[in-house]
Amino acid sequence: MKRRIILLAVMLILSCSSFAQTKFALGIAGGVNFGLSDFADKYGNGYNGTVTLLYSPVVSTDLTFSIGYNKWNKEELSFISIPLLAGFRFYFPALGLKFYLPGYLGLHITTSQAVLPTAVINGEIKGGNVVSFSNNHFGFGIGAGVLVPLSSMISLDFNVTFNSISTSESNLNYISLNGGIQLGL
Repeated sequence: MKRRIILLAVMLILSCSSFAQTKFALGIAGGVNFGLSDFADKYGNGYNGTVTLLYSPVVSTDLTFSIGYNKWNKEELSFISIPLLAGFRFYFPALGLKFYLPGYLGLHITTSQAVLPTAVINGEIKGGNVVSFSNNHFGFGIGAGVLVPLSSMISLDFNVTFNSISTSESNLNYISLNGGIQLGL
């Protein structure tokens, strides 16, 4: 009798889990960043990587939390941002695809680096040191994207976002083009 109850419980759990829609997903993406105006002049273009945890409280909306890495280099200057962002995605399913509008805000942990010029003084090379400044800044972003389902638990994710990091001097604005994969958990 005990074996039958255990067998029945295992079969029930397996059948329920195979038909259940998961409420959690994990996104892994990478892409390129295009600096805008003064930010582009100073640091140029860069690259990024992001890991996002998604929670779906209702059918057409996800709540998101992401951590990323962004880096720009231009000549002797570099800028690194590690964003910790919370946000949402609102979906518009059509033609077997899931189009979405994301929005997010949070903290950017930033580091600016510059290599000082070198000079020869009394036969010795002076300079060439790296000067670095770290800070925390508020940031936000909005965009548009599409999920291309490969299976019920795996989708390709493509998106474009406008991002802004608010510093005391100005806003550092850039556009990201991203591609990645989203896995249901």
